[in-house]
Amino acid sequence: MELARPLKADLHIHTGDDIYDNIAYSSKGLIDEAARQCFEVISITNHDCDFYTEELYEYAREQGILLIRGMELTYDKQHILLINFDDAASINTPEDVISRKKEENLVIAPHPYFPWAPSCGRLLNSRPELFDAVEYAHLYNKSINFNRKAVRRAAELGLPMVGTSDSHTLDQLGYTYTLIHAEKTPESVVAAVKAGRVELVTRPMTLAAFLWIIAKMKYGSAVRIIGDVFHRLSQERALPVNNR
Repeated sequence: MELARPLKADLHIHTGDDIYDNIAYSSKGLIDEAARQCFEVISITNHDCDFYTEELYEYAREQGILLIRGMELTYDKQHILLINFDDAASINTPEDVISRKKEENLVIAPHPYFPWAPSCGRLLNSRPELFDAVEYAHLYNKSINFNRKAVRRAAELGLPMVGTSDSHTLDQLGYTYTLIHAEKTPESVVAAVKAGRVELVTRPMTLAAFLWIIAKMKYGSAVRIIGDVFHRLSQERALPVNNR
């Protein structure tokens, strides 16, 4: 069956329910903004806790949005995105992911080569069998873009790229997202991503917006993180062309 049009989706978003990050907006506030921007599929992926509820599912459904259960797992100072897993909070290691993963589950490598922890580049390099897709993260501009290595690695592994916001502020939503050619059910969305029936939609941030978002997300760590960004960028530019 040919689908009329793809679904506008973001499968990596944080909310004020996150136990580790200081986020100003609620889960319902996120859903309101996602509806305003005409998103049709989202996943709330707070750190190491599954905050999916039937109440949130219904609240999203009433606004035309499919809310898919999600969580961002932290393992060995790295992140793994778990989409549509039951009881994801009981998953702690890559071995748990592999043993628990079923056809209807999706595992994404988030921001794998960004220069600040907890990126998952080491896992994507050493345990690629964990992942079904690689994230193209929104936090970049025309000069500073740590997604480039992720694009190359995804191509080497034959994995699809999915665009996400990894939102910690509502200002981040909408810069980068995915169009998914699927029916509007969790199982169809997961199957479509795994099959590569996706389109990446993305636009670079201005440098001012890029630095402002980092500052809003990290507060006291902003100066260190910005320094890490420019240090990593200078290292990449110094590499021989044939190593890039």
